Order: sequence, then C-alpha cells, then structure tokens
Amino acid sequence: PRPSAIRRNLLEIEMTTSIRIANDPGTVQLDLDQLVEAPLAVLCGDRAFDPFTDAQRDALRTWLSAGGMLFIDSSEGREDGGFDASVRRELDIVLPGTPLEPIPDDHVLWRTFYLVDPPPGRVRASSYTYGATRDERLAVIYSPNDVLGAWARDNYGNWEYEVQPGGADQREMTVRFGVNLAMYA
Repeated sequence: PRPSAIRRNLLEIEMTTSIRIANDPGTVQLDLDQLVEAPLAVLCGDRAFDPFTDAQRDALRTWLSAGGMLFIDSSEGREDGGFDASVRRELDIVLPGTPLEPIPDDHVLWRTFYLVDPPPGRVRASSYTYGATRDERLAVIYSPNDVLGAWARDNYGNWEYEVQPGGADQREMTVRFGVNLAMYA
C-alpha cells in the first residue's frame, strides 16, 4: 500500500550511514532461496490476507531462525484490523511460543544509530511497537502505526501522507527509526 516508502527509507539510510543499499529493493517471495538473499524483509498491508502455505511458513521459520529479520507494518491505522489478525495468525504458527510483545523503551533498537522515542509511525494506532525474540534478538518487529506511510514521498519529494498527532517531530522519529531498523538488522 506504500510503494515509495521503502525506496525513500533506503535513500535515508544511504545518506546517513555506511550501509550499502540495494538500488532496487525488489520483492521477496516467501521462499527460502529468495529470503536468504535478504537480511531484512518487509511485510506491509492494509487488509486481511490469505494464510501462508506450509512451505512458506517453513521457509519463513527457517530464515528467521538463521538470523533473518522481518519488519511488519500495518497501514490500516488501527490495531485490531484484518491485517493485524492475519499477521498474528501467521506468527503464531511460524513462531509458536514466541508471542509479539511490546518492545521496551530501553531496547537497543531505539538507540542503534539515532535516539528514537517510540512508537514511531504515521498514526498512533498503538502505544507500542511489538517484537518477537529468537536467540536474544528481535527476529520480528511489528508496527500497527503505519511506519511506511510516514516514509512515503511522491516523485517530487513531497510527503504523501500527514502524520498525526505529532506532525513533523513524529515523522522525524519515524524516519530515524527506519535507519535504526537497518542498523539493527
């Protein structure tokens, strides 16, 4: 739902860090051969989605267990929508016994590169950003606050969506969060 957001976040990462970025981030299928090429993958949506196949779930579980990190972002603008329900259903199957829990304010994610006041996003649908931990690291980070909506810009560099309720300061924290995500991954 936010096609320009990833590219804009990658440009921010390139301008502020020494991380080499992909010129074309592309799309990664839930297939182990494709996932292993990506240290960080993004799943975003604004509505419920069909269940993953067993093969997709196995690939995702293997990749997450091997060190991959999945950032999930809901563009619904609410915490209890269809996308949220689909995400939680799939994570319960892929990572049984590893619930999504609020990421504490003192977690290294919030200070990996920038100091970030959580929770970032275009809206405040939730007071939290959630994480699922594997081997003492965040393997999954989930935001119901439309992070990608705050990153999205049009072809002229104009922001595509308003950020509410915190305006420019909230957007800046969300942009910084994108850099922290890459550094943490």
